[in-house]
Amino acid sequence: MAFRAEPEFNLAAGSLADRRSDARLVSDDRASGIVLVDVPHPDLEYFRRKLEAYSEEPAEGTRRSNERGIAPVREIALATGNDRAGPRLRANRPGLEEVRWFEVACRGGERVETAETDGSRRQIVRAMARIGQTAPREFLGTERIVFFLRLRLSELRDLLAATDCIYEFDLATPDVRDWLMVNDPNFPVRELRGFRWSTPRPDAPAVVTLDTGVVSEHPMLSAAILSRDSVVPGMPSAEDEHGHGTMMAGIALFDDVGHAAERNEAAGTHWLQSVKVIQTDGAGAAREENRPFWPAITRAAVELADAYDVRARVFALATTAPLWDPAAPTWWSHAVDRLAFAGGRGRVICTSIGNVDEVNPALVQGYPHLNLEHRLEDPAHAANALTIGAYTGKSEIPPDRLYAGARCVAPEGGVAPCTRAGLIHPRGDAIKPEVVFEGGNYVEDGGMVATDLDSLGSLTTGRRFLQSPLVTHRETSLATANAARFAAQLWEANPDLRPETIRGLVVHSASWTPQMVRQLPNRDERLALCGYGVPDFRFAASCARERATVVVEDRLPSAVRNETPGEPRFRRTMKLFRLPVPDGLLLDTPEAELRVTLSYFPEPNKLARTQYRGLDLRWEMQGPTETEDEFHSRVNVLSRGGAPRPRAGGGFPWMIGKQRRSKGTVQSDRWTGPGSYLAGSKWLAVYPVLGWWERRGLRYVEMPFSLIVTVRVGAGIDVYTPIETAINVEVQVPAI
Repeated sequence: MAFRAEPEFNLAAGSLADRRSDARLVSDDRASGIVLVDVPHPDLEYFRRKLEAYSEEPAEGTRRSNERGIAPVREIALATGNDRAGPRLRANRPGLEEVRWFEVACRGGERVETAETDGSRRQIVRAMARIGQTAPREFLGTERIVFFLRLRLSELRDLLAATDCIYEFDLATPDVRDWLMVNDPNFPVRELRGFRWSTPRPDAPAVVTLDTGVVSEHPMLSAAILSRDSVVPGMPSAEDEHGHGTMMAGIALFDDVGHAAERNEAAGTHWLQSVKVIQTDGAGAAREENRPFWPAITRAAVELADAYDVRARVFALATTAPLWDPAAPTWWSHAVDRLAFAGGRGRVICTSIGNVDEVNPALVQGYPHLNLEHRLEDPAHAANALTIGAYTGKSEIPPDRLYAGARCVAPEGGVAPCTRAGLIHPRGDAIKPEVVFEGGNYVEDGGMVATDLDSLGSLTTGRRFLQSPLVTHRETSLATANAARFAAQLWEANPDLRPETIRGLVVHSASWTPQMVRQLPNRDERLALCGYGVPDFRFAASCARERATVVVEDRLPSAVRNETPGEPRFRRTMKLFRLPVPDGLLLDTPEAELRVTLSYFPEPNKLARTQYRGLDLRWEMQGPTETEDEFHSRVNVLSRGGAPRPRAGGGFPWMIGKQRRSKGTVQSDRWTGPGSYLAGSKWLAVYPVLGWWERRGLRYVEMPFSLIVTVRVGAGIDVYTPIETAINVEVQVPAI
């Protein structure tokens, strides 16, 4: 029975059930105002008694009997299918003949009479047999028996009509759906052969996986593969004989592999390319003694992918190796840096930070602080690479008795147990990883640790597609593939942006989850494990009414020629830009957020155990109480390599701080405070820091860079329109 509330009222659900009459509360949906009650007879005799007591006039100074339970009730009726449908199904209702995985909760459970549980099971099994399906997977809850059914919506409607035991039903959650799909012995492999992929525009970006190759005939991948090659010595075949590359490809192509597989179709936003760089871990060219050849193999792979045609590309390199000194460059990291420099054009290369060596109870007990002792691997410390760590949003353990005592190691939104860390103490090193993406979770049960629970990884494409087309991927490889897809889709949304801007926007949009802040209150430890946090695609890809992002793509040399007779042949230069926040716009805004990110790809040069950059850049911003003259004077001193005299209250109290952010080639910082501090136009400066280009006489070579600035305010305040209107002012001032 469905009890519906009067508008703007909530029902007292507990008072609508009655234990003596065996009227059981099924659900209380505050969003719809509907309470479902399972009653043995539709005449509702127990409720009639309550209603009669309510109708009697109360004694003076007292309330009516059962008033709290009866008064808000607007309507009582037999529960319809819509009443019993869950929120996921109501929000994403499929067509009548579309197949989906459903969770169907029925009368029964551990704390219910066995006869009722058996009765529900018989009804469901009998109904499924009528449509040619075997007994479904089930889970016995406390007061429910839940069945997981793969049905058309029309078949689900027939099931509701043919049974009287179903309390609630909904689409399976994505994690449970993926667990069901990968463990379904009757998965319709033949249906997947007709997978439909809507191709993106011909010149859309491509994700290039540098891995174990790809299975080119997988029905979910074949139409998206532009090219596949191998640079493994002695192995010309580009086919994936290991499986890791095919798993990477599925994640790199689809936002949600399970969603695409369930619907047997997906709309493409970008393409795939695959270059085999290893056959399997620790074998052949991947053996440690062959490490000297890895830089050349990586370079050959990147150049081979680029030679296919001219388009935007994002490279995904999840292969890593032990690194004895995380602060010292290797020839492999140097090669990655040179490839990302790309002769000044820039390339987006996503590298994995690496996984912890051994998963054991000690690591679980020391999580997440013990992860800090596992330093990043080669070539994750490459300054020009976008280094990817892992966090997890997954905490749903499969509804199976086998995992009754299991608990997730990481909380939802926390650091993934698999991930390594960058350096905690600066030592002149960049913030690594820059960002984190989904990497899955582990479970612990009685001192045993499981790393391969399907619902705590991500569903992806499998190598053995004729038998098991779907498998589960996890750890920092998963995170790296997620990052590459994010960057490619960002490029597709903004195809005119340069590589340094794409990398900068990924970092610029990232934020720490509340769980990360709780887990790691120390800022340097948080940066070492989480970088700048989890990127937000909507933030990176577009503006909003309450969020304005300004992107400046420009170039800067370390000096300009001076034609004035009698003066030095060159003079140092910098560029200044005015952020046009109109006066008065933010004066009444209690809180605003400011983000600034500088991204560029310097030319690396490795000498012994040190890597130098051809030219480095830095940024500064005029503080809330700093005058224009004071700011110009301060950055002029900085551009000459000096240290300006500190002035109390001059600059913004940045979250990361100048010394920490300025170590890398993508430098991002954030500030949150009174909106009045941003009111009026503020100056930003980008200035050079001399590198090895200077001694080679390359001081006039220009360094491309991207400067990204976001102002975000509270809901209801339009900051975008005024800034867009005023954005036509850009001023460049050389240092004197």
